[in-house]
Amino acid sequence: MRITLKQNILSMVAIITFSSLLGCILLIQNARLIGKNLRSETEEHIRAMVGLNAERIEAAMLVMEKNAVDLATAGEAFFAIIHETGQDITQQIEGYLLNNFKKLPEAIGGGLWYEPNALFKNKERFGPYAFRKNNQVLFTWDLNTPEYNYHNQDWYRLAIPEEWDRNLKRPQNIYWTDPYFDMGATTALMITVDALMYDAKGRIVGISTVDFTLKNLEEMVSKMTATPNSLPFAADISSRLVISFPGNPMKVLQKLKTIAWGDAISDAGGIKPGDILVKTLTLRGEPFSLFYTLTETGMVLGILAPQKELYAKINELNHANMVTSIAVIAFQILLFLVIAFFTVRRICNPISNLTQVAREIAEGKLVDAKKSLGALHGRFSSSGDETGLLFGAFLSMAEKLNALLGQIQQSGNQVTASSTEIAASSRGLEATMNQQAASTNQVSASSKLISQTAEQLAGTVDDVSLATTETAELAEAGQVGLMGMEASMQEVLRGTASVSGKLAAMKKNARVISSIVVTITRVANQTNLLSLNAAIEAEKAGEYG
Repeated sequence: MRITLKQNILSMVAIITFSSLLGCILLIQNARLIGKNLRSETEEHIRAMVGLNAERIEAAMLVMEKNAVDLATAGEAFFAIIHETGQDITQQIEGYLLNNFKKLPEAIGGGLWYEPNALFKNKERFGPYAFRKNNQVLFTWDLNTPEYNYHNQDWYRLAIPEEWDRNLKRPQNIYWTDPYFDMGATTALMITVDALMYDAKGRIVGISTVDFTLKNLEEMVSKMTATPNSLPFAADISSRLVISFPGNPMKVLQKLKTIAWGDAISDAGGIKPGDILVKTLTLRGEPFSLFYTLTETGMVLGILAPQKELYAKINELNHANMVTSIAVIAFQILLFLVIAFFTVRRICNPISNLTQVAREIAEGKLVDAKKSLGALHGRFSSSGDETGLLFGAFLSMAEKLNALLGQIQQSGNQVTASSTEIAASSRGLEATMNQQAASTNQVSASSKLISQTAEQLAGTVDDVSLATTETAELAEAGQVGLMGMEASMQEVLRGTASVSGKLAAMKKNARVISSIVVTITRVANQTNLLSLNAAIEAEKAGEYG
C-alpha cells in the first residue's frame, strides 16, 4: 500500500496533536491532584484549628481543675486548723479566696462548701464565695443562706450525692457540672468544677468549686471561622447540651437533637479524646463538612463548614484550570488544523501537482505537461519558497525539453534528407554495380579468350619445342630445315603479336574495374558518414529518436 506525502504529514500532525492533547490531559490530572492536595491541606488546617482550640480549652479547664484541687487542699487545711485549735479563721479564709481568684482571671468565681455542721457545730452551712465582677474580685456570703441552700444545688449533689456514705471516697476526685446559668452571684452561663475535701480520716467534709464562665469559651469558639458561613460550636457530651453556638445563640443549653446536624456528633463520646473526625453532611440540599473532637473534660468542639465555601478557592482553581486546559486544547486543535491545512495547501498539493506534471513528461506528453504548468503558473510563480523554486525548475525543464524536442525534430528532418540522399546514392551505386557486373562479364569473357590464347600458345610452344627438337635433329639435314624453321618462327611471331594485343585489352579492362572499385569505396565512405550522423542525432534524441 502506497502512503502519500499528504498522509505522512497528516499522520505527523495527528501524532503531534495527540501528544499535545495527552500533555493537556496530564496537566488537567496534575491540576486535579493539586486540587486534591489543597483540599487535604484545607482540611488539615481546619483540623489543626479545631485541635488547637480544643487544646486551649482543655488547658484552661485543666487550670480550673488544678485550682479546684489546690482550693480543696486549702479547705482541708482550714478544716484541720479549726478542729485542732478551735480558732475561728473565717477572715483568713475570706482573704485566701480573694487572693486566689485575683490570681486566676480565667475563673468567674469559686468557694469552699462544707458539709452541714462539719466545720462548726453550730453552723449548718459554711460556704464562703468569691466572684469576679467588673474586673474586681468580691467576696460574699449570699450563697450561704437557707434560701439558696447550696447543699441541694445540682453542682453540689453532683460531687456528693445525698445518699452517699460520707465515710467512703467518691470514684473521682474531680467533677464537672453541665453548663448552667448561675442565678446567684454571677448570673452568668458557666460550668463548675468540683473537687472533694476529706478530713484526716478520709471522711468527706465538703467540696471546693471553681466556676468557669462560658463567655471565654464562646469567644474561643466564635474565632474558629473557616469560611464566612461556617458554624463553630461546643457541646457537653454527657448532657448533650449545646454550650456555645455563635451561629444561633438561641440554641445554647438546648439538646443537640434540636439541631439538624446534632445526631451526627452523638457518637463523640466513643471517640478517643484528641482525635479529630471529619464527616460529610447534606443540609438543605448542600454538602457540609463537619470537623469535631472530644476533650478530656467531655466537651465536643467542632466546626460545620459548607463545602461550597470551604473549597471555593480550590473549585475556582480547578474550574480555571479546566477552562484554561480546554482553551489550550481547542487552540492547539485549531492551530494544528491550520498547520495541516497550510502544509497540505503549500506543500502536499504543489508536490502532487508537480508529480502529475513529471508523470506526463515521463509519458512523453510534453504538451499536456506544458498546459498543466501553465495552469499552475498563477499559483506558484509569485511564491518564493521551495515549492515556487521547484515549480520554476519544472517550468525550465519543460521549456528545455521542448527546445530539445525541436532540435530532435530538426535532426530527424536532416536524417530524412540524408536518407533520401543515401537512397539516391544507393540507386547510383546500383547502376554502377550493374556496370561493374557488365565489365566483370567482359573481363570474364576476355579471361576465357586469354585462356584459350594461352592454351593455343602452349600448343604453339609445344610445337616450337617439337620443331626445335626436330630442328636440332634436322640441323644436319640442310638448308631446307632452316627455311622450315624460319617459317615456323614467323608463325610464332604472329602468335605472340596476337597475345600482346589481347593482353593490352585485358589491361584496359583492369583499369576500368579499378575505377569502378574506387567509386564503390567513395560511396561506401559517404554511406558510413551518413549512418554515423544519423546515430549521433538519434543518441541526442534519446528514446524519442
